[in-house]
Amino acid sequence: AFLHYQERNAASGHKYYIPSPADRCIAAYRKWIPTYTNNVVSPDTLPPEMTPSVLFDRYTQHTSHCRHCQDGLKGIKKWRRTCYGILTLSVLGIRKFWMARLSTLLCLSVLRVFSKLEKTMEVGGFKHYENH
Repeated sequence: AFLHYQERNAASGHKYYIPSPADRCIAAYRKWIPTYTNNVVSPDTLPPEMTPSVLFDRYTQHTSHCRHCQDGLKGIKKWRRTCYGILTLSVLGIRKFWMARLSTLLCLSVLRVFSKLEKTMEVGGFKHYENH
């Protein structure tokens, strides 16, 4: 996402400073483009600007192609069905047994965790203040 917006800044002539020695190859590449090409990086040749919802669509960009993430989603769905079954049984017996109350709370907590995990596999966000 960061690079998506940086290419627009570079195309508009905005200069920037790369302080890290590890980025020397990028700086050399940026100098090479106008020297040895017809400077094809212009605002006219860039793809249309994407919205954050498209840029951070983690499911389409990664999860749908990754075998490990797909296995994780299948596991979450399987365990979610199991939790709903246990939750149904424990709600039916909630007045008689203290264990039913405990399993209800446990199932609700696990279902909340599953929901958060699924959300992180579908939509990714980028917070600049977390970029160390």
